Amino acid sequence: MERLIRVLIPFVFFFALRTEAIAEMKSTGIPAIRNFPRKAYRASTQNWAVAQDYRGFMYFANNDGVLEFDGTTWELYQFAEPANTRSIATDQSGNLYTGMYNEFGKASADQAGRLTFTSFRRSLTAYPGDLGDIWKVFVTPAGIFFQGYSNLFQFDEEGVLLNVFDSPGKFLFSFYVGGELYIQETEKGLLRLNGRVLEPLPGLELIRDYEIRALLPGSGGSLVIGTAGNGVFRYTAGRLTPWNTKANQLLTSNQIFSSCLLPGDLFAFGTIQGGVVITSEHGEMIQHLNKSKGLQNNTVLSVASDRHGNLWMGLDNGIDYAQINSPLYFLHHQGGFGSGYAAAVHQGHLYLGTNNGLFAAPWPAQTPGEQPIFQLIENTVGQVWYLGVHEDILLCGHDKGAFQINGIKARKISDQGGVWKFIAMPQFPGKLISGNYLGLSVYRFDQKSRSWVFEKNIDGFSESSRVMETDREGNLWMTHGFKGAYKIRFHPADLTLSQYSYYNSENGFVTNYYINV
Repeated sequence: MERLIRVLIPFVFFFALRTEAIAEMKSTGIPAIRNFPRKAYRASTQNWAVAQDYRGFMYFANNDGVLEFDGTTWELYQFAEPANTRSIATDQSGNLYTGMYNEFGKASADQAGRLTFTSFRRSLTAYPGDLGDIWKVFVTPAGIFFQGYSNLFQFDEEGVLLNVFDSPGKFLFSFYVGGELYIQETEKGLLRLNGRVLEPLPGLELIRDYEIRALLPGSGGSLVIGTAGNGVFRYTAGRLTPWNTKANQLLTSNQIFSSCLLPGDLFAFGTIQGGVVITSEHGEMIQHLNKSKGLQNNTVLSVASDRHGNLWMGLDNGIDYAQINSPLYFLHHQGGFGSGYAAAVHQGHLYLGTNNGLFAAPWPAQTPGEQPIFQLIENTVGQVWYLGVHEDILLCGHDKGAFQINGIKARKISDQGGVWKFIAMPQFPGKLISGNYLGLSVYRFDQKSRSWVFEKNIDGFSESSRVMETDREGNLWMTHGFKGAYKIRFHPADLTLSQYSYYNSENGFVTNYYINV
């Protein structure tokens, strides 16, 4: 059985997704993306980290300070001089922990709801020098960790120093995955915190000199390791296995910079050159969001999933929000089809009927995360009113008549202008009734040629018949946009008009206008 889908097309097309969980996110279509340019949030271009508090407020580590967004209003907090902020994290009590240049600490809301900052840096009397940028902060049961290039500091939530880990070389990226803290060090490779000791992970010699930009939890206690420009690997029980997928090729060529875990065990990778790539934990491509699909630019410095399962992106210039957990996806981001009136899926194609004609694309899309490539079917330029499958044949109701569609070809089966709809009636097998601008017509199915053929117009009824439905008693109901409703009966022997009854505001309807059935 072929299936029909209803499509909302104001100027673009949407594809309905199941909403049980984000794990059902489809690879076809593009989520709605909302752009926040710097003029909207009134701060600097780059946004290095994203976090959400218990209220749902969003926070961004911006070059000009900490940005707070309550869904309507933006607020900029500058806790230090200079105020450029590199890292943020929140706890369940509503505290915000943030790392800046040579400064870090905790921000808490006062009675008016404004954030006030308490420096943890000032307690480090043994480190009077310049600590540089504090690139990462993690809230863990063992305390709050702040990471710079040379040091990893462990505090309690009140700012009491618990431990300091110094690098003999240079700390690069750090991660908190599965309740454990990991950090890459230039001399020793990827380390894991075990109590008060940073211990090297075995079996990572292959990627010893690669810069690790992503560390995500895999199944069975494994880790998924994303490198800046050398691809993605799975690390299981001391063994390293590269991803061998198309997504890995894309991530390698576009350079991973940021990552996060999405609901449903999906991964979001922010890249330097290619936007965001969303994959399964095994590397299958799910989505690829980039500038051509609605992002402001392709350099994604930070990514985070909010409590609704949607994706926030801190960009090199701006902030973007993708509704990846929405039930609606764009099939074609840039549109250009006109106003939509009908859609159908049939024999490996998706058809879109608009005021500009009938468009078709292969379905399902061949490349995950890519937009279907539509083409206008020849001879269908103009207003399409209807698409429907009857006897496994796709019919198109058009301003210029009726068409039978086969793949990307259209064959006209009637010159009768203005075909609104086709409808089958159980008591007339092998026949269809069409509603048109001037009344009703009959089409019959020719078994030999496997095609629908125009048979006749139904005499005695000349109202424009756009909205039609049958009832269990064998009547055809038609409603006119401005006149009311009609109940129509046909002679069973030859499908000619038997009688019709007319109902309007004098028969109980509130109005004659826009009655549906």
